Amino acid sequence: MSRFDGISFLVGPGGSLAAVPPPDQLDVDAEELARHVHRSFVAGPTPNFRGEFGLPNHPKLVYDWETVGHTSGMVIWTRRDELKAVSLMLSGFMAPTEVKTVEAAMTRRGLPLPPGLWQRIEGDRRPLMVTLHADVRSVGDMMLATVAPVMAAAFFAMFGTGEES
Repeated sequence: MSRFDGISFLVGPGGSLAAVPPPDQLDVDAEELARHVHRSFVAGPTPNFRGEFGLPNHPKLVYDWETVGHTSGMVIWTRRDELKAVSLMLSGFMAPTEVKTVEAAMTRRGLPLPPGLWQRIEGDRRPLMVTLHADVRSVGDMMLATVAPVMAAAFFAMFGTGEES
């Protein structure tokens, strides 16, 4: 599995950012989950796709994946049609243009980028997954905490970034 850094923020009023620790992950078969995610990436000719993850007695976690530029990605996480979080997958290969392409993708989706985000993460090592939580409940969402890193690892592995030595 690929290695990468991750950071999460709770986005508050006016786009304020509060760094939050990741919650515990679910005890699931990570290899099977990784195979499911990998199949999503290679299944179709489109750089965008939609899917969902579910567990018995839990509402489904829906994701909309968008490849941003050539080497970055964005996942919009929703549950019952309500925005829960946005995860940005930043490979670092195209760092000068990465900012502009991610900002444009978020704007297209009607998701303003929180002011000061780039300054908060500009010195962080790449590859990097940045998750922007829309509400306090999503901060503790164990399904999101389990699935998002697997999706990031599968995406970054396609570029050979973050490979374990």
